[in-house]
Amino acid sequence: MIAWDDFRLVKAVAETRSLAGAAEMLGVNHSTVFRRLGTLEATLGTRLFERARSGYAPTPTGEEMVRLADRMAEDILAVERRITGQDLRPSGELRVTTNDTLLVHLLTPIFGSFHAAYPEIRLEVLVS
Repeated sequence: MIAWDDFRLVKAVAETRSLAGAAEMLGVNHSTVFRRLGTLEATLGTRLFERARSGYAPTPTGEEMVRLADRMAEDILAVERRITGQDLRPSGELRVTTNDTLLVHLLTPIFGSFHAAYPEIRLEVLVS
């Protein structure tokens, strides 16, 4: 079974493109990262990184593990926020009154970004 720490390790190596950078990010020794990565690759039966002079580049399998690690980290953070009561995701309704010109030339792209950032808020636009 792959542990959360294995995902964190792969994510750190991918982000820093080096074992030393990953070790610093994770607060462990360089040799620990080397050993754990080797063990993980042996367990999975596949390479997670291509080693080159420019650094460690994830293979397709490594990239998939990084994507999964990103999602897992977001989920863990969301759970921690809910448990500690810090999930302050705004919700409700926001009513904006504007004119045609401002809506078309200025506000429409802003509203799109706003909705992406705050999907729990229902935006009502009144044009006068």
